[in-house]
Amino acid sequence: MSLGLVKPKKVIRFFVEKKSKQEIKEAEAKKDSIINQLHMFEKKKDLEVLPVRFILEFMCDDTDCSTHKLSILDWEFGQLYRRIKNTPDWEEKMHNKVMEICSDKRDTYLILGNMARWQHVFCILGFFYPPKVRQFSLF
Repeated sequence: MSLGLVKPKKVIRFFVEKKSKQEIKEAEAKKDSIINQLHMFEKKKDLEVLPVRFILEFMCDDTDCSTHKLSILDWEFGQLYRRIKNTPDWEEKMHNKVMEICSDKRDTYLILGNMARWQHVFCILGFFYPPKVRQFSLF
């Protein structure tokens, strides 16, 4: 199984973790090797390696659940970080965005996925968070 949809029962916290210099160095090397494989006539666009990791800790609906801590790989969060990283309160803005998505006003689901190399480690690939709509009585 490589994809899943999970409805968090309770969001415990969102936090940002700095990547080690070694992690960043390895990611830069991998990125460069991928860019260098492109066709020579394609315009090469440099990709920024994020120096941080976004993590969501939550509880699922399983009665035995203690908590889950999963990295958020959602492209929109990377873009939000790139847009606000130079503001003094960027971490607070990221936190507020996650809490808005996971608020009681939303029917939030986490889209989870794994990678072939680490089949038992899942990450948050995206969020599905339509507004909660109360169904009216039929009678």
